[in-house]
Amino acid sequence: MTNARTTRERAAAMRQQEQAKAKRRQKLVVAGVIGGIAVVVVAIVLIVIFAGGSSKKTGPIALPAGVSGNSGPIVVGTGAAKLDLYEDFQCPSCGAFQKASGPTIAELESGGKVTTNYHLVSFLGPESVRAANAAGCARDQGKFMPFYNYLFAHQPAEHTGGYTSDDLIRSGEAVGITNPAFNQCVTSMKYQDWVTNVNSAAFDNGTITGTPTVFVNGQKIDNPTSENIKQAVNSAG
Repeated sequence: MTNARTTRERAAAMRQQEQAKAKRRQKLVVAGVIGGIAVVVVAIVLIVIFAGGSSKKTGPIALPAGVSGNSGPIVVGTGAAKLDLYEDFQCPSCGAFQKASGPTIAELESGGKVTTNYHLVSFLGPESVRAANAAGCARDQGKFMPFYNYLFAHQPAEHTGGYTSDDLIRSGEAVGITNPAFNQCVTSMKYQDWVTNVNSAAFDNGTITGTPTVFVNGQKIDNPTSENIKQAVNSAG
């Protein structure tokens, strides 16, 4: 019991520190360096405790269309090179990364160069969980990428209660989702167990320590600029 209590206290303390630093993190910018972008990594080493595998859901759970396994990513593209992308919809640095490198990734996908595994982590709170669940709902409607891009383009300030169910439903409408099943999926949090598992799997064994994190064929790209990602994918063949 003492260890469990200590773990909860450490996680709570880290969460308070994250909230206190939110404004500073929001002011961080991605600076251009010789045509590239230096992506700011959100430091979350102790949050691994908060997001650990103890909350992982086992047994049959609801999964978005095309997802394989209880913690499987959403897969886009059919290229030979494998890109694993870890992002939190609420993470300011992820928003900056998407603005800078999202078009390059989309180009690699559409050009048949890469298969991207989108790991939608949700360590920053309930806003992140709601957004990741809604992205799974959008996948069911064949609108994952438009919805994903829209959420990052309209990212609310961190820890301000954004990405409400109403916000997410309106976001779906904005990208052409009209099926009432999407609204029900969003409001019922249909894929909450899957979201929990994706988050836990991402942090298990120190797979990642911050977002955004990018791997190409299992190799971490320490400075994931557009150019570096493209070079790694081309080198992977």
